[in-house]
Order: sequence, then structure tokens, then C-alpha cells
Amino acid sequence: MEADSARDGGGAAKGDEVSGDEATTSAGQSESVAGTPYAEPVGVQQPVRRLTDPDEGLTVGGWTELAPGLEVGVFHSEVAHVVGDGTIRVVRIDPGKRELVVRSAVLSQSSWQGADGWAQNEGLLAVINASMFHPGGESVFALRTPEGSHPTAWRDDASAAFLAGPKGEGAAPARLIDTTCAGQDLVATYTTAVQGWRLLGCDRTPIWKRNAKVWSHALIGADGAGNILFIHARTPWNTRVFTEILLDLPLDVRTLMYAEGGPEASLVVSTDGVERVWVGSYETGFTEHDRNRLAWNLPSVVGVK
Repeated sequence: MEADSARDGGGAAKGDEVSGDEATTSAGQSESVAGTPYAEPVGVQQPVRRLTDPDEGLTVGGWTELAPGLEVGVFHSEVAHVVGDGTIRVVRIDPGKRELVVRSAVLSQSSWQGADGWAQNEGLLAVINASMFHPGGESVFALRTPEGSHPTAWRDDASAAFLAGPKGEGAAPARLIDTTCAGQDLVATYTTAVQGWRLLGCDRTPIWKRNAKVWSHALIGADGAGNILFIHARTPWNTRVFTEILLDLPLDVRTLMYAEGGPEASLVVSTDGVERVWVGSYETGFTEHDRNRLAWNLPSVVGVK
């Protein structure tokens, strides 16, 4: 999603993370623009078998380990929704066992890819959106990797930060923080940082305003044990409502960062030659339907090695 798009829906607040009463989306992607929204994986290193039902073999209401340090949970919510089945998928990653990375087409001067393409071409076990983005692919918020930084400076209106690659010894290999609560200084101690809007206050109270706009979601979270959570719901809810749903699930969510919304919201898990792909669809004011089945091209992602 892009902050300067004419689309009004799907993403995050036009104002700031506290007000959250308007929404914008990643521009440059249209359902009808060939070559922009839909990705065909290129340069695939190893063949994978994509499951027709990506929930096949997964425990509903609990966790299934698909690789050491990587589990997938499938949960359901009965909270009212306009379309969909109320299913929420969560990938739980132990940063002590798995490396988390950020990949950017802008910084690597490579092509945008769907989340499935990023997983296959980068050898990643799991992939989720990193951030909303501008038409040229630059993140709406600050984004830094060992390759370099996007031109967007650190913004005062967003205080969530995904961090990876600690510069010193003894620090957590990856973490999600709220700089309002943990302090801004931590950001400089990691080689990789992605800024975004927080969805919880320091006391774990939802801060997004309730409104009528709904969309599919891709969020990044952290639990009380320091695990990183990749959270995806195709079923559209208002972001405030979705945050409340997550707090009611057995996830022990402590920090949440908005990553994407609408049809761009993507989650992929690829282990042992089997690929599971979940994509978003519905977005108020843009794709008000549940028909999208393709992974849209993304300029940046967070991945698990």
C-alpha cells in the first residue's frame, strides 16, 4: 500500500497510529494492470508443491511445527465479517533457532515478486509483507538492511520497529519493539530495521480507532517469550477489531505492527518442498470482494531462513 494513493481503504491511517481513522493503500497496483499486481516466480531454485488447501495438515486451534523454530497456528473467530470464514493464520518463529531477514527489491535493484517468489528465490521458509510502499517501491516508513536504507527518514508518527541483526553480543537476534515504550536507542543497535504503525499501547491496549472500513490483514507481532509472529487474515475486519480478536487468542501478543492490508496482504510458508500461500482480497473502497487468489508483487518482505 502506498500513502499517496488515491485508494482509500486497506492499509493504515493517513494521520498517525493513534488516530487511525482513515486508511490508505499501496498505490501503483491495480487489479487490471498486467505485470504489476500479480507475480510469477522467476529463477526458482528448487521445485515446490503448492497445496491447494494451504491449511492441510495444520492443527486448528493450536500449533504445528513445520521446521525447528517455526510453527504455524490456525485459529478461528466468530466476530462478524462481511466475507470470508473468520480464519487467522499465525507463523510463530523462534529467533534463537531461525534467522529473520528483510529483503528489498529497491536495495537489491531487483524485480518485485509475490511472497511466493521471494520465498522460492531467496530460500526463505516463511515470508510476509514488510511495509506499505510508494509507487517506486520505497517503504512508506524507514527501512534499513545491511544493503542500505530506503530514502524515507524515521517518522515521528510511527513507533513500532522490527529489528534484526544485532551489532553487539548478547542482544536478541530479532525483536519487535515499540519505541514509545522501549526507547528509540535500540533501533541503532541493529543492522536491520523496519518501521511501522503500532497497534497496541505500552499497556497492550488497542489504539486504532474503530470505524466501518475493513480489509484483509498482514501484521508482524511478538509474544511474551520473544517469538516473532507473522499474522495473516484474509477475512476482512476493521484493524481495531482485528487487534482485539488477536488479544483474545492464545497468542500472548505483546507488540503488534501493521504491515499491509487488502489484496497485497500475503503470507507464505515453504518447508520440505511444500508451499502454503495465503493472500488477502477484500478492501473497502478498492477490492470489495473475496475473489483474489493470486499473490501480488511486493517490493519488500520480512523472511525466515
